[in-house]
Amino acid sequence: MTPQDAGVSLAHHFAGGLYAKQTHIPAGVKLTQHVHRYDHLSALMVGSCLVSVDGVQRECHAPAFLTISAGKAHEVTAITDVVWACIHATGHTSADEADESLVV
Repeated sequence: MTPQDAGVSLAHHFAGGLYAKQTHIPAGVKLTQHVHRYDHLSALMVGSCLVSVDGVQRECHAPAFLTISAGKAHEVTAITDVVWACIHATGHTSADEADESLVV
């Protein structure tokens, strides 16, 4: 099942060298583990979720900001419906180019 089939939706925002990837995650859906090349901020704007970073899991409730270190495998599992955003510094202005440069 793809994230879109699970009801996950994305919005991409660019401003002043920053890229925010906003993700709506329905309750019960897990975003797969991935790794970024650089440290970045993540913002839990709505809801509650489990966040796993390098196998260490914690429960988070909005509003919350987290720092995800470079090279750390991480995933998000929505407990309730969630709005999550990853915020990256990048000179790219398209989602495909930004993701290609940021994800290992």
